Amino acid sequence: MKYDALVAHVEATRSPLPVAETIEYGGVHVDKFKIPAGMVLVSHCHVYDHPSILAVGKVELWTADGRVQELEGPAEVRIAAGVKHALQAITDVVWYCLHAGEPQIKGDA
Repeated sequence: MKYDALVAHVEATRSPLPVAETIEYGGVHVDKFKIPAGMVLVSHCHVYDHPSILAVGKVELWTADGRVQELEGPAEVRIAAGVKHALQAITDVVWYCLHAGEPQIKGDA
């Protein structure tokens, strides 16, 4: 399944999205997601690279350029600037997105 088809499926089924717990540490903005197995988290993209951490679980990381990467926690990944991406939880997952300061979302994402 390609990224666009994955996103279309999530939108068509009106799948619920996990809610992020937001944590601030001295200017570092952290979004913590608990994603149950089978759920897809469709993300926006940012104007800068940022690290994410898969603390627990196994995911497929889909990007709009057609790449699919399987990750198993603990693992870290660089999310490149301007790249639309989605996570599909294979198992129950704990995923962190880290930002220096308040996240800046790219307008056309």
